[in-house]
Amino acid sequence: MRTACKVPYGDHYSKYHTLQTGLQQGAVTSCTLFNLYINDLIGELNSIPGIQCLLHADDLVFWTEAGKRRAEEKTEQILNKALATLEELCERNNMKINTSKTAFQCFSLAHKTIHPRLKYKGETLSQSNEFKYLGVTFDNKFNRKNHVDKVTSRVSKRINVLKRLAGSKCGCARSTLNLTYQKYILPVITYSCETLVTAQKHTLQVLERTQNQALRLITGAV
Repeated sequence: MRTACKVPYGDHYSKYHTLQTGLQQGAVTSCTLFNLYINDLIGELNSIPGIQCLLHADDLVFWTEAGKRRAEEKTEQILNKALATLEELCERNNMKINTSKTAFQCFSLAHKTIHPRLKYKGETLSQSNEFKYLGVTFDNKFNRKNHVDKVTSRVSKRINVLKRLAGSKCGCARSTLNLTYQKYILPVITYSCETLVTAQKHTLQVLERTQNQALRLITGAV
C-alpha cells in the first residue's frame, strides 16, 4: 500500500513523500485500514485446534488449556504451533512482532507451575508471573489481589486532590467534590470492574476502604 504525505510546519509544508509501507499516523482512515490488514490473524490462529485468540488493535493474545497430565508438554506443543503460524503470517504480510513486549503466563491453582519452552523465530520467550493486559493485571492464581492493590494505589493518589479541595480555607461545595469524584476517581475504580466478580471479599475490602474514604470527604464525615 503506497500513500503520499507531507508535513506542515507553521504556514509551510514539506514536499510530498511517498510511503512504501505503513500508514500515515493520525489519518482518519489509518485505524480502519490497519484493522483490515491484520484481521486475518484471528481466523488463522483460531483455526488451530485448542487455540483461542483475541485481538485489540495491535495487541494480540492467544491461549490454550490443558489437564494436569502432561500439561507442560501439551501446552508447549500447541502454543509453539500457534507461534509458528504467527511467524508465517507476519512474514507473508511484512509485519514484525515486538518480542521485547511479548511474554507468556501460566494460570493454575496447582502448587507447581509449569514452565513450557516457547519460541518465536528461534528466540525464547520470557515467562511472567504477572502481566498487564489492557489495564488489567493478571497473576498466576487469578485471585485479582495484585490488580486491586494497583487500582487502590492509583485511587489513593487521586484522593489527595479531593482532600485538598475539601480542606481548602473556603471549602468547595459538595457538588464540586462529588463531580470531582465521579469524573476523576470513580472511572479508575470501575474500569474493568467486571473482572473482580470472582475476587474474594477480603481482597475487595482494600478497595472499598479507599472508596469510603473518598465518600467521607464528600459528605464531610471526616
